[in-house]
Amino acid sequence: MYVAGLLAVLVLAQTAALATQVARGYRPFGDAPGRVPLSWDMFATNITRCDVHWDPPLVNQGHVIARLSDTGMPFEWDPVYDTLADYVMAARIGCSRAPGGTTVTLLCFTGSGETLHDAFDCR
Repeated sequence: MYVAGLLAVLVLAQTAALATQVARGYRPFGDAPGRVPLSWDMFATNITRCDVHWDPPLVNQGHVIARLSDTGMPFEWDPVYDTLADYVMAARIGCSRAPGGTTVTLLCFTGSGETLHDAFDCR
């Protein structure tokens, strides 16, 4: 009974969220839907993904950090942020531990399909 009740609540919440998205204009295989509470729309969210490199690499407590992905745990997801500004902030935080003459390179892919390439020197 408890499992059936829980499943019923989950199905009702998802159905209501999907109905709200359809009412707001979502059509399968069309444009991304608007965000709706309780909806599984994580793949419809336009976010920016960036690859951040430091050259020469940072050294923190004996660990060499050449890329932002080096800051995560092995076999885990890479650090991900929503906007380009968040990646720039992470790069600048890395610059606080950078040796002199370090260059940061960002290769980013936006939710709209653009590719951005930027570089700056740590100061």
